[in-house]
Amino acid sequence: MDTEQSFVVENDYTLSVVTTRKLDGMNGFAGSTVITRTFNFLAQQVTTHVRDVALGNSGGYKTGGAGSISTAIEQQHFDEFRSDAEIRLMHAQLKDKGGNPPPIEEVTRGMVKKSAVLSAPGKG
Repeated sequence: MDTEQSFVVENDYTLSVVTTRKLDGMNGFAGSTVITRTFNFLAQQVTTHVRDVALGNSGGYKTGGAGSISTAIEQQHFDEFRSDAEIRLMHAQLKDKGGNPPPIEEVTRGMVKKSAVLSAPGKG
């Protein structure tokens, strides 16, 4: 399995992380998965788009091959994340690549800090 990752600056406040995984020769099938996570720091949301393509028998339909494509999209607001670590990392990446997102304090201000302390069974 080959995996490639790239960063695409969409505009001053949006960064996409594109991860591509290619599968070749697995039981006669070849395929790829492309995962695109788009961090929009102005809207304070992440959109994840997953696309899977599988092709069987390199001759395609003319030689009895098969194929399938599936796609899924999920959108999350920053305040839905359990931690702000990934958001801070992608904010820094965008700035390093010439973007001009809102200050990180402004971006993470609305995030609810979830308690990392769990009570022991029978203790609360």
